[in-house]
Amino acid sequence: FILFSVFLLDNGFEWFCSSMALSRLNAVAISLLSILSKSIIVSIESLQQLFYADDEGITHCINQCEARYLITSSTLLPKIDRLSGSFAQTLNVVYIGNKVASAKDTAKLEKTISNLKTNKGYQVISYDNVVEIGSKMKPVEFEVPHPDEVSVIQFTSGTSGVPKG
Repeated sequence: FILFSVFLLDNGFEWFCSSMALSRLNAVAISLLSILSKSIIVSIESLQQLFYADDEGITHCINQCEARYLITSSTLLPKIDRLSGSFAQTLNVVYIGNKVASAKDTAKLEKTISNLKTNKGYQVISYDNVVEIGSKMKPVEFEVPHPDEVSVIQFTSGTSGVPKG
């Protein structure tokens, strides 16, 4: 069977590690740009104040690929929670960046995670917990990928419509 995993992350270390890990598992990595169609900058004061990833684009990409796994950031979890009713399948979510700045942000993150788990039936785990669990496991042999197999599906930004993969 083929494991399809979406990662919706900004370019960076976590994006690279996620891509390499999925490749090692012989999974198909579906990379969504963190800024898809209809995204706008609402403030130039802080990159944290960008509107990331158009709702229609995210939903379209996840459903088209029939993805069961999603790797994303803690800042995008509320969006995933809001869109979860639009996804064709229940997702297993790994989130990165669970070190939030304030008690208010921590409470919001915990509420979102609880809602995804309890009300939506999602499995949600932090990237740090995945690394910790993996460090305690015995080595596992995975099937070696063949050169003619798909490794990565990259979706376009969707500036002229829904993103295309």
